[in-house]
Amino acid sequence: MDGSTVPLADTEELREKYGCASNQTKYTAPTSRICVLYDALNHITIKGMLHPYFISEEKVSISCLENHADENTLLLFDLLLLHSRKKFQYPNADDTPP
Repeated sequence: MDGSTVPLADTEELREKYGCASNQTKYTAPTSRICVLYDALNHITIKGMLHPYFISEEKVSISCLENHADENTLLLFDLLLLHSRKKFQYPNADDTPP
């Protein structure tokens, strides 16, 4: 699983729905947070989701996992999610990593 941001077309509708990111020049652009759940063994995307920019990567990840994580699932997270796992609710609290 990986999360990132993606720039969107600059329309008022997308600005309202997804929000905007800004940079040091104060330029703002519609931006979405994206999460992709990928089957590395079979090389297929299982699920991809766009969320508003202001929603945290942790919340996006939880949303992406709904109905897809079970006891036979191995999940690989980036370092940010591992460091914030105290706030992260794993699908089965008894299976949290050490």
